[in-house]
Amino acid sequence: MDPGKPATTGNERLPFDVLVQVFEYYPLNESTRWPVETLRLVCKAWNITALQCSPLWARFNIDLSQSNTGTFWLRRLPVRLQMCGPNQPLHIDIRYSLPDQSQWPFSKKAWDAMEQIRSKSVQSTVPLLLNILAGENGRLCARWETLRLELDRGVEFLNEDLAGLTYPMPLLISLYLSVQMSRGGLVIFPNLPSIRSITTNVCNLSNYPDASHATRIELRDMCCWDNGRSMKFTSVQYLSISRSGGDILHHREYPTLRTLCLEECHHAVRLMEAEMPRLENLIVVFLATYWLSHASQLRAVARVRVLHLFGQEHWERPTVRSVLSQLLNAFSSLQTLVVNEYVLSFLIEDRETWGHLFEEDSATQVFLRTRSIRRHLFDEENETQVSFSSTEDGDKRLTRGDKDSDGILGGIAS
Repeated sequence: MDPGKPATTGNERLPFDVLVQVFEYYPLNESTRWPVETLRLVCKAWNITALQCSPLWARFNIDLSQSNTGTFWLRRLPVRLQMCGPNQPLHIDIRYSLPDQSQWPFSKKAWDAMEQIRSKSVQSTVPLLLNILAGENGRLCARWETLRLELDRGVEFLNEDLAGLTYPMPLLISLYLSVQMSRGGLVIFPNLPSIRSITTNVCNLSNYPDASHATRIELRDMCCWDNGRSMKFTSVQYLSISRSGGDILHHREYPTLRTLCLEECHHAVRLMEAEMPRLENLIVVFLATYWLSHASQLRAVARVRVLHLFGQEHWERPTVRSVLSQLLNAFSSLQTLVVNEYVLSFLIEDRETWGHLFEEDSATQVFLRTRSIRRHLFDEENETQVSFSSTEDGDKRLTRGDKDSDGILGGIAS
């Protein structure tokens, strides 16, 4: 090394496009200890590049679970909004979750006191953050492209507290809303002409976001909803109802729906009777037989080509077998059946009825799901076909993919 030259790390020699990729990744794991501004301190070249990279300052990953996060972001947001420029689309992610109580080293009384203090802090901080991000008279809402508001169930807001959500958002594509709200007079998300994906979780909303342009809608943990009549699902292609009452929906027709997911869905009579002229894929996750019974009453059952059927061990096994048989008989056009081990065990036990599904010339192919249901509803890499193969003695043996299934499926059948 030439002692006359300053030492360098080579960071300044990285191409601009490589630096941009680094800068796009860094905000995803930003913390108050290592904020995005840290990148400017690496070297002069990184500082210059960071100031020129508008998307770097337009992504706000705000985790209020960390200490002093609210104060940090209330101070930094105005500066960040200036640095990202006047036209850059904004991506907003605000989250808060309590730490694991089992890791809390003190008494329950101390835990409850801490929870109450932190919840009140979040209740006062979130409206301030949204107001800054919305800008004066909602001017900045016109630049919102994605919004995720995921707050612990212990935090509840008045509808009026979230005034920052009452402005039109013409560019918003994706909305994830998991927040407890008390109903009020303000109308939130009044105009979302570009929306494509909406997920709502445990929300007590005074009105549902404008979903007329959304192609993917997920409703989670929503039991009773008076405003279901006002929901417009005219463009939805994927509809998921999870741990909710299906009768929160009042529509009689879903003209564009292709995939319907019912995860522990109950009281879905109106939904089952609705017209779904393009429905091809049905996913049913059940813990009790009455969830299966609803699926067999689906008016569009004859159109379904692909059925995902996942269940968990239940004490009413004979009843499950009967309802499962009724359900499968209703699908006259089924081409693909994806099941987990629990459902497959019924098919193997009753081979006289369902053995034809495993034949090579069967019109329906059966696949076994081997990974978690909840996290991987669609996971073709962990689905392997189950079928009969002939042995040298002329007998037929169930196999999974190219593997002998005696060790895998044989245990299920027993």
